[in-house]
Amino acid sequence: MSSDKYLLLKKNISDISTDLTVLDKAERSRYDRLLDDAKKLEFLAGRSFLKKELAKMAHLTAGEIKISITPQGKPFYSSSEFEYPHFSISHSGGAVVLAFAKIPVGVDLESGVNLRLASLKPIFTDREFSVLQDMPQAEQQKELVRLFTMKEAFIKATDKKWGLDQIYFEWIQDQWRLTKPAVDCFFNFEETDNGQISVCLVRES
Repeated sequence: MSSDKYLLLKKNISDISTDLTVLDKAERSRYDRLLDDAKKLEFLAGRSFLKKELAKMAHLTAGEIKISITPQGKPFYSSSEFEYPHFSISHSGGAVVLAFAKIPVGVDLESGVNLRLASLKPIFTDREFSVLQDMPQAEQQKELVRLFTMKEAFIKATDKKWGLDQIYFEWIQDQWRLTKPAVDCFFNFEETDNGQISVCLVRES
């Protein structure tokens, strides 16, 4: 099986059976600190969905799954026995998406409802902003969401090794291509009722 293969799972938050008992002490503390009820539900739904899927792979209960966090904030589960040992999670538009892969992976889901070019100028390079600005409105909205999710997915896949000001994309042959940093990675995309999904996979040397 190719190392480039990955597994993508998506569920609407309303379809996820949430369970506070799957949260460990640190996760419960994070959950309790969230002031917005929608954010609390989003976090709990994401962790419930993720842990139940990991539990299936590990032949454990969801409550036995302990997720660790890298110093940069990327969640991971220490097990080399999984077919897909790397994972990433994202939520937006009332849904949660999980990506599992054999190699480092990042996923981002974005409904795009609240994304506007002017407000995103700080995270785009001058060249990226200029390309988007010159597009017709309908194409502009689609491509700014695409670029935004690609950047987010790349950051997750590379464990935040690079800041937004160090990530450059060029518009080449009607698609965004990563030109800096020089990382051997590729992107896949899906359009859903909840928004655009970008998946970034990093080939390990």
